[in-house]
Amino acid sequence: VDCVCVKSGDLDPALLESAYRTLIYNQPMFRTDVRAGEDGCVYFTPATDFSDVFEFLDQSGETDKEKGYAGCWEMAEKLVNTPFQMGKGKPLHKCYLVKRPDCYVIIFWFNHGIGDGVTGNRLIHETLTQYDRLVAGMEAELD
Repeated sequence: VDCVCVKSGDLDPALLESAYRTLIYNQPMFRTDVRAGEDGCVYFTPATDFSDVFEFLDQSGETDKEKGYAGCWEMAEKLVNTPFQMGKGKPLHKCYLVKRPDCYVIIFWFNHGIGDGVTGNRLIHETLTQYDRLVAGMEAELD
């Protein structure tokens, strides 16, 4: 799980979802699932169900004492301990946009089979770059 806290006045969830879906289009590893073969080996296979790759959670009314990242810590811990649904056609990742009282937190949840710590930095950079393009009225940049 990688997170970024954005201290922006307002983020458009629909545009961020479009930016994230552009990342999926541009990065083949984000269009994969895995399945167990009859021989017991694990095989990468194309993902077919991208309906649940982005979720917006509005926690702006939360009155807990934790701000920013800390307010999402429990949710992030739950995500890291939730197994992926492998072999169901779903890709091995998901992006959450969480609106907190003091900021937005973007959480990228992905299986280590498709990326490592450096991948998280690339996810953040590419998603926010595409988001900036969309906010500016430009087309998303497809590879």
